[in-house]
Amino acid sequence: MSKLVTRKKGLVKFFFLFLLFMFIFNYPILSIFNTPEKIGSYPLLYVYIFIIWCITIACIAFVFERHPKHRPLNDSEENPE
Repeated sequence: MSKLVTRKKGLVKFFFLFLLFMFIFNYPILSIFNTPEKIGSYPLLYVYIFIIWCITIACIAFVFERHPKHRPLNDSEENPE
């Protein structure tokens, strides 16, 4: 597969993630969790934002790790002796 096709697939994945998480962090969705209920001693909205933020970071890391351009080289690939 050419580098251009691989790069476009990566950009499409990041664009999809961007749109998905922009929707999740938008007002109508956040208003669902803006209630006086608490989990432990934390308001539900704060818990929701923190969990979605962690999921966002994990998804971005997953996409980067799957992309072969960003993987570190193995010792055998550095020295082909």
